[in-house]
Amino acid sequence: MSTITEAQPVGLARLRQIDPVAVLSFALGIVGLAIAAVPLGHVALHRSTSRKDNIARTDSRLIAVFGLIAGYMVVAVVLALTISAGINYLKEAS
Repeated sequence: MSTITEAQPVGLARLRQIDPVAVLSFALGIVGLAIAAVPLGHVALHRSTSRKDNIARTDSRLIAVFGLIAGYMVVAVVLALTISAGINYLKEAS
């Protein structure tokens, strides 16, 4: 037999429990503003450790991690393009 311990929030009530900093990090990472997405993602991860609600903490951490992944991917692409342009410039200069 299963026992019901506590009603879990669903729908809009569950979305309202997600940390807005994590959502902002995710949105900025998707848009490509890594300079803001990465620090906000780290802040959201740190803030999620102090959350008492397990579901909200898990959702916030997941969104913050996605924001960090998107932000770091933008950093990696910009770095790769910069290195590629530098190598191309050095080849043309010589």
